[in-house]
Amino acid sequence: MATLKFDTNTVKNSCTTKTMPCSYTWSIAQYQCFEKLTTSADKKSSTIHLRVVQDGEARARRIAAVYAKFYLEHSDVNGNSQYKGRHFWMGLGAFASKTVADALGHWSSAADGGVLGVVYNFKLGNFWLYQDIAGWHFEYNQCSTNFNTCINQRNTNHYIPEVKEMVYDSHGAYDVLPKIRNLGASQYIKPAFDATKEFERLPSTDREQRKVEQKINLMKLANHEQREVLQKIIYQKSGFRAGLWLAEVGRGKASIPEIQMVYTSKADTDDLDFKNVAPSDIELADITKRMKWITSVAEQYIKLMNNDSTRAKVEREMVKIAGWINKT
Repeated sequence: MATLKFDTNTVKNSCTTKTMPCSYTWSIAQYQCFEKLTTSADKKSSTIHLRVVQDGEARARRIAAVYAKFYLEHSDVNGNSQYKGRHFWMGLGAFASKTVADALGHWSSAADGGVLGVVYNFKLGNFWLYQDIAGWHFEYNQCSTNFNTCINQRNTNHYIPEVKEMVYDSHGAYDVLPKIRNLGASQYIKPAFDATKEFERLPSTDREQRKVEQKINLMKLANHEQREVLQKIIYQKSGFRAGLWLAEVGRGKASIPEIQMVYTSKADTDDLDFKNVAPSDIELADITKRMKWITSVAEQYIKLMNNDSTRAKVEREMVKIAGWINKT
């Protein structure tokens, strides 16, 4: 498997203490993002330049799997089982990326050009949101004590050359990255992860206060993903907004999926407690209307996760989603 190499000491067969710069730790975190989307064949390459899965649906399912793994605290994302639930947004994120995958699988090749433009942009948004949000979580999990020191120093332009090249070779990078601060922090990142740290500090018996911290984490990151990433990457595009209108008026027809969030590993469910259908007058490009629906989705997710029985069911679905990590 390809490995990252860093020069920390120039004297052969000797040891020395070195402080790893934030640019190095962010490079490692970003590399981990790419590695999770890479096929087994590409991981055997002698170069660190990884090639991610190109199929949009398969890639969205892999992304959903990574999000589920963060929530479930799996070891391959440096998880800690005693803190399950600290990365609360990641649980909902798993179902959101699964929804993108379901939509991409549902849309037919016969759909008109406007809707095909929606497909293109949802793929783009899903990929770059993942590169943004997963990077924060990989860095936090690998070195949470150093997270606040480096939080304002994440910048793709400062990555080590090999990782920087990989990032900028990705689809749409030169257009997307300047719009989202080169993956730098927004106003929502620090309070979101402060809530994560507070969740860890609280004893597991203090369930009510832990729920408070989970909601803070969820809503701060929901605002970050929608306002600071997706709004700037895709929802401000005039062509995309026109395609969205076609998708919204045609929702539920043969080639266009319903606009909904389903809290299972399947595309749909008859159990209304486990899905949230967007209002009939939804305008996804309108950040106010979109956030109103997403807030409703978040509140339903919180309700499910605050009940022992429904939380167990939702987490079983996350386990299934986590199994999609090798989708190709």
